Amino acid sequence: MPRHAFALAVLSGLIATPALADQSQTLYAGQHTDVGEVLVCDDGTDLHVTYDTTYGAVLNDTHLYVSLDEPRHHAPGRFDFGADDVDGQSDSYSIPLAELGAGDGDLLYLAAHAATNLIVGFEEPALDLGDDVPDQVTISSTRPGGSYWVTTVTDGGSLDGTYAGWCVDTDRNMSPGATYTADVYTSYEAAAAGFVESPEHLDQLNWVINQDFVGEASSGCGGNYTLGDVQRSIWTLIEDNNSTAGLGPWSQCRVNEILAGAAASGEGFEPGCFDQMAVMLVPVGSTPGNPGAQVIVAQVTVIEVDLECTPIVGGEETAWADGPYDFRRSWASYFDYEVGSETCQ
Repeated sequence: MPRHAFALAVLSGLIATPALADQSQTLYAGQHTDVGEVLVCDDGTDLHVTYDTTYGAVLNDTHLYVSLDEPRHHAPGRFDFGADDVDGQSDSYSIPLAELGAGDGDLLYLAAHAATNLIVGFEEPALDLGDDVPDQVTISSTRPGGSYWVTTVTDGGSLDGTYAGWCVDTDRNMSPGATYTADVYTSYEAAAAGFVESPEHLDQLNWVINQDFVGEASSGCGGNYTLGDVQRSIWTLIEDNNSTAGLGPWSQCRVNEILAGAAASGEGFEPGCFDQMAVMLVPVGSTPGNPGAQVIVAQVTVIEVDLECTPIVGGEETAWADGPYDFRRSWASYFDYEVGSETCQ
């Protein structure tokens, strides 16, 4: 097959923004089932409280008690803050500290309640990007830290963001910071096969990006897997001209381990819920036999951003954020938070 220029975006995970420095309280449904967490932080002006049940339950409604005084009862309907018909897996409150009469160093008491439906499984996601992603996007890449490229996607609807990336075309250069218009394909579309030299290994490539090798210890070769090991493995799978350009530290022994795993477990691989999916970004003007710009592989968060992973829910359960203080005659509990102790970034 002739060499072709394209970009292969791997739906895997947006480059992380600085995480909030949150206090976390486990959210228990039906007293014993861990369904998520309640996160608390402040920015000096507002107190921020977030319910997150991504893996455990769907929120029907939430009720929140926040005060300098300890709560006297556990009747959620009497709490000052609440939201009905949430119908999601996240809910947030931002409350002015001045409204609470609280300042730096003050101790607030919180009781976080939710009515939930427990998640008993997930429908398998469709291997597409949904209607919100256009056929063409704008991309720009730089040389990074944790992958071969860092690729920024714009004009892409829900695909917009900055992603870790991998190169799959060693025959052409891509200028760091240059802007390209690119066609979008998933690696499971028939049309994608025309833009890779070994399309029969795209399933194995999808398996590789789902293993999160970088930084993990090698089982038999010594040292940790590097971005160079992963990049070289990708070239070996789908490119017939293997390079060492830009790899940094890498080991053929570790590459061989990755390839052996891909051969053993990657045949016929399809990403499922909370997995990652490879997507091609093909510079405009590239057709089979008529390359445009260099091909890259950019990692994109699909399960969290683009692919639908619909939860299958069971019965309704009451949930409370776990805390060291118990309400009388109830398994419900509450907790405290010191203003200024966890600064939202």
